[in-house]
Amino acid sequence: IYERLLGRVQYKFSLIFSSIYVTIVLYDIIPNDIVIYLLLAIVAALGIAGIGYLLNDWTDYDDDLKNNKSNLFLKLNKFQALALIISAISTAILPWLYLPFTQISLVLLILELLLFVLYALPPFRWKERGILGIICDSLYAQLIPCIFAVYTFAYLGKVSYSISALNVI
Repeated sequence: IYERLLGRVQYKFSLIFSSIYVTIVLYDIIPNDIVIYLLLAIVAALGIAGIGYLLNDWTDYDDDLKNNKSNLFLKLNKFQALALIISAISTAILPWLYLPFTQISLVLLILELLLFVLYALPPFRWKERGILGIICDSLYAQLIPCIFAVYTFAYLGKVSYSISALNVI
Protein backbone atom coordinates (compact mmCIF):
# COMPACT_ATOMS: atom_id res chain seq x y z
CA ILE A 1 0.00 0.00 0.00
CA TYR A 2 2.81 2.38 0.92
CA GLU A 3 4.59 1.97 -2.42
CA ARG A 4 1.46 2.29 -4.56
CA LEU A 5 -0.15 5.21 -2.76
CA LEU A 6 2.74 7.04 -1.11
CA GLY A 7 5.97 5.77 -2.64
CA ARG A 8 5.89 8.04 -5.70
CA VAL A 9 4.30 11.06 -4.07
CA GLN A 10 7.50 13.07 -3.72
CA TYR A 11 8.10 13.74 -7.41
CA LYS A 12 4.42 14.36 -8.14
CA PHE A 13 3.69 16.57 -5.16
CA SER A 14 6.89 18.60 -5.37
CA LEU A 15 5.64 20.41 -8.48
CA ILE A 16 2.19 20.96 -6.99
CA PHE A 17 3.50 22.41 -3.75
CA SER A 18 6.17 24.42 -5.54
CA SER A 19 3.31 26.01 -7.46
CA ILE A 20 1.56 26.84 -4.19
CA TYR A 21 4.77 28.34 -2.81
CA VAL A 22 5.29 30.50 -5.91
CA THR A 23 1.66 31.66 -5.72
CA ILE A 24 2.02 32.55 -2.04
CA VAL A 25 5.29 34.44 -2.61
CA LEU A 26 4.30 36.09 -5.90
CA TYR A 27 1.02 37.46 -4.57
CA ASP A 28 2.19 37.87 -0.96
CA ILE A 29 -0.59 35.59 0.26
CA ILE A 30 -0.43 34.55 3.87
CA PRO A 31 -3.93 33.44 4.90
CA ASN A 32 -4.44 33.37 8.68
CA ASP A 33 -4.76 29.59 8.70
CA ILE A 34 -2.00 28.87 6.17
CA VAL A 35 -0.74 25.78 7.98
CA ILE A 36 -4.24 24.30 8.16
CA TYR A 37 -4.82 25.10 4.48
CA LEU A 38 -1.53 23.47 3.49
CA LEU A 39 -2.22 20.34 5.57
CA LEU A 40 -5.72 20.04 4.14
CA ALA A 41 -4.35 20.52 0.62
CA ILE A 42 -1.94 17.63 1.24
CA VAL A 43 -4.79 15.45 2.53
CA ALA A 44 -7.00 16.31 -0.45
CA ALA A 45 -4.15 15.68 -2.91
CA LEU A 46 -3.43 12.29 -1.31
CA GLY A 47 -7.10 11.36 -1.56
CA ILE A 48 -7.39 12.40 -5.19
CA ALA A 49 -4.16 10.61 -6.10
CA GLY A 50 -5.39 7.58 -4.15
CA ILE A 51 -8.57 7.47 -6.22
CA GLY A 52 -6.45 7.47 -9.39
CA TYR A 53 -4.17 4.68 -8.15
CA LEU A 54 -7.07 2.57 -6.91
CA LEU A 55 -9.03 2.99 -10.14
CA ASN A 56 -5.98 2.00 -12.15
CA ASP A 57 -5.26 -1.08 -10.02
CA TRP A 58 -8.92 -2.10 -10.04
CA THR A 59 -9.09 -1.99 -13.84
CA ASP A 60 -5.75 -3.82 -14.17
CA TYR A 61 -6.71 -6.60 -11.75
CA ASP A 62 -7.15 -9.42 -14.30
CA ASP A 63 -4.07 -8.50 -16.34
CA ASP A 64 -1.93 -8.13 -13.24
CA LEU A 65 -3.17 -11.47 -11.90
CA LYS A 66 -2.26 -13.22 -15.17
CA ASN A 67 1.12 -11.53 -15.43
CA ASN A 68 2.05 -11.85 -11.75
CA LYS A 69 2.38 -8.05 -11.43
CA SER A 70 1.97 -6.01 -8.28
CA ASN A 71 -1.62 -4.95 -7.68
CA LEU A 72 -3.05 -3.67 -4.44
CA PHE A 73 -6.37 -5.48 -4.91
CA LEU A 74 -4.62 -8.85 -5.17
CA LYS A 75 -3.62 -8.48 -1.51
CA LEU A 76 -6.97 -7.28 -0.13
CA ASN A 77 -10.24 -9.00 0.62
CA LYS A 78 -13.47 -7.31 -0.54
CA PHE A 79 -14.07 -5.58 2.79
CA GLN A 80 -10.52 -4.18 2.86
CA ALA A 81 -10.81 -3.04 -0.75
CA LEU A 82 -14.13 -1.29 -0.10
CA ALA A 83 -12.74 0.34 3.06
CA LEU A 84 -9.72 1.61 1.12
CA ILE A 85 -11.89 3.01 -1.69
CA ILE A 86 -14.19 4.75 0.81
CA SER A 87 -11.14 6.11 2.63
CA ALA A 88 -9.65 7.54 -0.57
CA ILE A 89 -12.93 9.17 -1.58
CA SER A 90 -13.44 10.60 1.92
CA THR A 91 -9.85 11.83 2.04
CA ALA A 92 -10.34 13.55 -1.31
CA ILE A 93 -13.65 15.20 -0.39
CA LEU A 94 -13.61 16.07 3.30
CA PRO A 95 -10.89 18.77 3.17
CA TRP A 96 -13.15 20.77 0.86
CA LEU A 97 -15.53 21.34 3.75
CA TYR A 98 -12.89 23.81 4.97
CA LEU A 99 -10.92 24.67 1.82
CA PRO A 100 -12.62 27.07 -0.60
CA PHE A 101 -14.64 25.13 -3.16
CA THR A 102 -16.08 27.10 -6.06
CA GLN A 103 -17.52 26.28 -9.46
CA ILE A 104 -14.01 26.39 -10.90
CA SER A 105 -12.85 23.97 -8.19
CA LEU A 106 -15.70 21.65 -9.15
CA VAL A 107 -14.77 21.80 -12.83
CA LEU A 108 -11.12 21.05 -12.05
CA LEU A 109 -12.05 18.13 -9.79
CA ILE A 110 -14.44 16.69 -12.38
CA LEU A 111 -11.78 17.09 -15.07
CA GLU A 112 -9.27 15.27 -12.87
CA LEU A 113 -11.68 12.38 -12.24
CA LEU A 114 -12.66 12.25 -15.93
CA LEU A 115 -8.99 11.93 -16.87
CA PHE A 116 -8.64 9.03 -14.40
CA VAL A 117 -11.54 7.29 -16.14
CA LEU A 118 -10.21 7.96 -19.65
CA TYR A 119 -6.78 6.69 -18.64
CA ALA A 120 -7.80 3.46 -16.92
CA LEU A 121 -11.30 2.29 -17.82
CA PRO A 122 -12.46 0.44 -20.90
CA PRO A 123 -13.49 1.25 -23.54
CA PHE A 124 -11.12 4.23 -23.38
CA ARG A 125 -7.97 2.80 -21.69
CA TRP A 126 -5.85 5.68 -22.96
CA LYS A 127 -2.95 4.17 -21.01
CA GLU A 128 -2.75 1.63 -23.86
CA ARG A 129 -3.05 4.20 -26.65
CA GLY A 130 0.44 5.70 -26.89
CA ILE A 131 0.49 9.48 -26.93
CA LEU A 132 -3.05 9.72 -25.52
CA GLY A 133 -1.86 7.89 -22.41
CA ILE A 134 1.17 10.15 -22.04
CA ILE A 135 -0.90 13.32 -22.42
CA CYS A 136 -3.63 12.06 -20.09
CA ASP A 137 -1.09 11.03 -17.45
CA SER A 138 0.68 14.38 -17.56
CA LEU A 139 -2.64 16.22 -17.31
CA TYR A 140 -4.00 14.31 -14.31
CA ALA A 141 -0.68 13.84 -12.51
CA GLN A 142 0.80 17.32 -12.91
CA LEU A 143 -1.01 20.04 -14.85
CA ILE A 144 -4.55 19.87 -13.43
CA PRO A 145 -3.36 19.43 -9.80
CA CYS A 146 -1.00 22.41 -10.20
CA ILE A 147 -3.75 24.59 -11.66
CA PHE A 148 -6.11 23.42 -8.90
CA ALA A 149 -3.55 24.21 -6.18
CA VAL A 150 -2.64 27.63 -7.59
CA TYR A 151 -6.30 28.52 -8.08
CA THR A 152 -7.21 27.45 -4.52
CA PHE A 153 -4.43 29.44 -2.87
CA ALA A 154 -4.91 32.45 -5.16
CA TYR A 155 -8.59 32.35 -4.21
CA LEU A 156 -7.62 32.25 -0.51
CA GLY A 157 -5.49 35.32 -1.08
CA LYS A 158 -8.30 37.06 -2.96
CA VAL A 159 -6.07 37.44 -6.01
CA SER A 160 -8.03 38.85 -8.91
CA TYR A 161 -7.51 37.13 -12.22
CA SER A 162 -8.99 36.88 -15.65
CA ILE A 163 -8.51 34.38 -18.37
CA SER A 164 -8.11 35.79 -21.84
CA ALA A 165 -5.77 35.53 -24.77
CA LEU A 166 -4.49 39.06 -24.04
CA ASN A 167 -3.43 38.14 -20.51
CA VAL A 168 -1.52 35.10 -21.76
CA ILE A 169 0.53 37.06 -24.29
